[in-house]
Amino acid sequence: MKRILILFAITMFTSNIYAQNKYGAIASYIINSSSYNVTQSTTPSSPFSDTDFFSINDSNNGFIIGIYYRNKLSNSWNIKLSVDYMRTKQKYKILPSTLYEKYEKEFDNHHLQFGLLPSYKFSSAFSVYAGPKVYYNLKNSEINSSLEKYDIDLDFNTISYAMSLGLVINYEIFVFDIGYTYTPNYEIAKINLLGETINAPIEYNSSQLNIGFGIEI
Repeated sequence: MKRILILFAITMFTSNIYAQNKYGAIASYIINSSSYNVTQSTTPSSPFSDTDFFSINDSNNGFIIGIYYRNKLSNSWNIKLSVDYMRTKQKYKILPSTLYEKYEKEFDNHHLQFGLLPSYKFSSAFSVYAGPKVYYNLKNSEINSSLEKYDIDLDFNTISYAMSLGLVINYEIFVFDIGYTYTPNYEIAKINLLGETINAPIEYNSSQLNIGFGIEI
């Protein structure tokens, strides 16, 4: 995390020597669809066979608020460095079985995200961008505390990566941004079944549409 922040700060500082830099702030509404699935089909001692007995779904919406720095590289090309706070909701669900009763609960999910987004400007009003984002997962101890009675300890990656693309419309100091972000990832859940600790793979795929409005000076 410290390395990411240092690299981010150095890039913003060194690029400040160029002219026509812009700073902005934006708030976005998220239409989010993502899911985790934990399967135990590779574990012979599992009573669940090929059934997904535990799942996490980010089907609820959320929001992003953030700031950015945009540096003009040429008449058409810019590069944008962004720092955002993102909150979505996750629904944790355990299917009923001979060992577990049905469980379903929602939690707030918090991330910091850092973007490095080259953009191409078609005119003074329209531009498109595409580039990578790094997500820093702000740990939620409430989740593991709630799952303790099921002997499930979620050991999610602190850092994950995503690709983002979108369209920006500029009008005077106002900015309208519509973007799409895709995050493929794999996590590990430590699950205690019948006294045996199992490291279960979690396949995670996230599709996120965000619609934002902000200002740029």
